[in-house]
Amino acid sequence: MKKIFILSVMAMIFIMPLSGAVDITKSSEEKANVVVENVSNEGFTHTVLAEYASKSTCPYCPAASSQLNSIYNSGDYDFYYVTIVTDKIGELPLLAQSHLVKRLNELGVQYVPDVYFDGGYKHEQGAQPDESQYRTDIVQSGERTVPDIDLDLDVEWKVGNILKITVTVQNNEPEEYDGRLRVYITEIESRWNDAQSNPYHFAVLDIPLDGSLAVVQQNPVVQQQGQPCPLGDTYTFTKWWLGDITQDNSMVIAAVFDGDTDYAVQTASTVPTSSGAVPASKTNGNGYTNITVQEAFELYLSCLCNGIQIPIDVRTEDEWNDEHIETAPDEQNPVLWANLHAGVGLQDFMEKYADKEVVIYCQSGIRSFKATKLLVDNGFDGTIYNMLGGINAWIDAGYPTAISVHKAHDMLTSTANGIQIPIDVRTDEEWNEERIDTPEPENPVHYCLDLLQDPTGLQEFVDEYDDKEIIFYCKAGGRSNDAVDILIEKIVLNEFDGTIHNMIGGIDAWKDAGYPTPRDRSHSCFSPTSYPVFLKLLEKFPNTFPILRYLLGP
Repeated sequence: MKKIFILSVMAMIFIMPLSGAVDITKSSEEKANVVVENVSNEGFTHTVLAEYASKSTCPYCPAASSQLNSIYNSGDYDFYYVTIVTDKIGELPLLAQSHLVKRLNELGVQYVPDVYFDGGYKHEQGAQPDESQYRTDIVQSGERTVPDIDLDLDVEWKVGNILKITVTVQNNEPEEYDGRLRVYITEIESRWNDAQSNPYHFAVLDIPLDGSLAVVQQNPVVQQQGQPCPLGDTYTFTKWWLGDITQDNSMVIAAVFDGDTDYAVQTASTVPTSSGAVPASKTNGNGYTNITVQEAFELYLSCLCNGIQIPIDVRTEDEWNDEHIETAPDEQNPVLWANLHAGVGLQDFMEKYADKEVVIYCQSGIRSFKATKLLVDNGFDGTIYNMLGGINAWIDAGYPTAISVHKAHDMLTSTANGIQIPIDVRTDEEWNEERIDTPEPENPVHYCLDLLQDPTGLQEFVDEYDDKEIIFYCKAGGRSNDAVDILIEKIVLNEFDGTIHNMIGGIDAWKDAGYPTPRDRSHSCFSPTSYPVFLKLLEKFPNTFPILRYLLGP
């Protein structure tokens, strides 16, 4: 038994799955005599990319991390690398998680450390005694024959931690090139540390663009004749990305991969350049800044989760309860400070928000201007923005709001155009038990929060309701607020053109207000809207199917 135990421990030391680590000591010793190629880029046909899979608890990974970073910093080769920290993927947003897991599966990662050069043209698994094998792999990858493809990458940093990524692929070959384009968002110095408490470098936070491409070389004769050619010799992709990252610590890396082998054929990288900040020219020299609702919306997202930018509503409590602006995250939700423009609670306000950036708004901009001037005259120690046009301009721009059940009821009953759609994000059981009752065609639709939190379900929702005015509701307002936050990100990324509202208080407030709900349908989860054929039958034979009619309700 003791002998078996010793053999088992030895096996674990030399090979451990992704849940552990790999130390291929024997293989490393065999490779120790490999001669490193001469340091030169002269024979390189393209820039090489290494994709490195690691784990923060892996005892063999710090050496691999240090070796790759040392080679990169040496500047000896046209070479970039990215790090996928496998046990930290769960800390990322769901969509990013799915992107990284997909790439790990494509590479076939099972053990760490695991390094794939140019998508697997060269592959090193396990600990290496020094940099020599990695350097040899880089040279051999860089000198192989690849299609003549040029790659240009431009990234703009927008207010709100938003990246506008533009990738242009140019085909210099005489025939169509079929391949795949991947874009990696990385932190130069990672928030995550390895097993020796050293930060990772170029840790991947997302792969937001991963799609096939076909680039056709233009025919010079056709060009001279002024005739169009499919796609042309360049193909430009634009992708917007929003995430928890800082401008000075981010690098975006793009690579084109061969359509047959999935080996990388060209790589490019860049750091974001500033764009989209609140213009300095808007500062009027009087101690505050006038901003548009568009600038305000971006500003609310510019310091994610730190509560710096605070929207301050200076209208009356009744106006606030009827409708106010909706922002994400929760730390920057709007605050009602009724009648601040008249000096109500001025001293308390100045003390509470002394170190904040406050965005003052009202209904149309008059009261917010008065409140702004009052704060300046009294020496407010924070940063002041005055939102021009107030909530009226915010609504006109289609930005999200929180609305009362009274306003929701008015919206859903005053028109019959099928534009305003109430979306119930509660569970199946809650939906089957009871829901709000509204006239055709503004009937409620059930789309539980879990579906919106799933990337596939979210995309289906966006495709279905992109041009609609959505009123989210749940039981008391919490889950519907989460749904609004999810859609706000889509609005920021220009991936959703609809308008969204959160119904304050949910179905509980709806019932308290005396508004109707259909009868208890807990005995049946059948929805006639899911089966149009039954609707037609009921319309054609109005005196038939009495039991079915009872089950379906009005």
